[in-house]
Amino acid sequence: MRFRHISPKYFLIAFALVGLIGCKAEPKKTTHEISSFSFLAATNAALSADVQGTISGTTITLTVPYGTDQTALVATFDHNGVSVTSGSIPQQSGVTANDFSSSSIFGNIYNVAAEDNTSVLYYVNVLVDATKTHEFSSFSFLAAKNTALSSDIKGTISGTTITAAVPYGTSRTGLIASFEHDGISVTSGGVDQKSGVTVNDFSSSETLGKIYTVTAEDAGTAWHSVKVSETAPTASTIGALSGGSAVTVIGYGLFGAQESTVTVTPYTKGFKIKFTPVAAGAFICSLSNSVIQSGSQKSFNVTASITGLPSTIYNGYIESGASDTCATYKVETVWTIFSDAVEFDPTKPYTVDLSDVDAANGVNQVISITP
Repeated sequence: MRFRHISPKYFLIAFALVGLIGCKAEPKKTTHEISSFSFLAATNAALSADVQGTISGTTITLTVPYGTDQTALVATFDHNGVSVTSGSIPQQSGVTANDFSSSSIFGNIYNVAAEDNTSVLYYVNVLVDATKTHEFSSFSFLAAKNTALSSDIKGTISGTTITAAVPYGTSRTGLIASFEHDGISVTSGGVDQKSGVTVNDFSSSETLGKIYTVTAEDAGTAWHSVKVSETAPTASTIGALSGGSAVTVIGYGLFGAQESTVTVTPYTKGFKIKFTPVAAGAFICSLSNSVIQSGSQKSFNVTASITGLPSTIYNGYIESGASDTCATYKVETVWTIFSDAVEFDPTKPYTVDLSDVDAANGVNQVISITP
């Protein structure tokens, strides 16, 4: 049998045909999903914090703070398609800015295209947080801003009431508050308030409170009552002994029996009254006392119903002994009275009228003090 000679080029053609028949084209991808969508503060000057979107099917929802400028927000997103456009404009994650100001109604449409030229439309809705922000997050009086203070005083916030206590004797007529809030403005009595700058009189705020009005971006307002009191006084508050002589008198009961001794001791900033029972059944009830100096009566009323706290009801505090009224004055009791509260000059002579401490003849005891 004879074999004809076959040219090598025919073998090459044959192999090429086998290769074409054996190799199939790789199918094009059909993926076109967005897996994450957000507005990052790092790429959006209008935001102070990142805003994460929620993806539900082909709807993406984001909520930005009230007042956010939505006209040029930059979206950061992940997808598995080959391209993303919005209104025929190619979208680059973290770069392309878009106007979302009308998206809460119509939605901004993002078109994600796959390799096979199919596509999916995503509707991006940007909502506005309608929460009325007009709250204080901190309120204090800093020593660096207030010469009347030696240390910072931090206020306590409970709802719309703010309380703070400054040391006893601190002038509250010219305090500067430092505060943080989430509104757009703060006023008090119609005066704009600037943290760490504005001076206010808090001298009557302990009872009624000084009203601060915080206004939110949506024009809503909230009233906050700031109450500034003084802390409980200490024994050193009335200063040192003045050098004047202490005066002691005897208190008598209804039937002429000696019930107690009462000693008034002058100090440089006030005086102390000490009641010492003599008889087992002795007591002094609901004392109503007054200080008289230079013909002008400076009244004070000490009742013992509140222990250790300064009050407008009485100008001092109970240092030791009985802490309630009447009968328990069977124990030795010391009251401390302050000159700044009763408005008298302890360097001048004065009298203390103890209207419930009788002399032997039944007349009220009046103690004269010569500093």
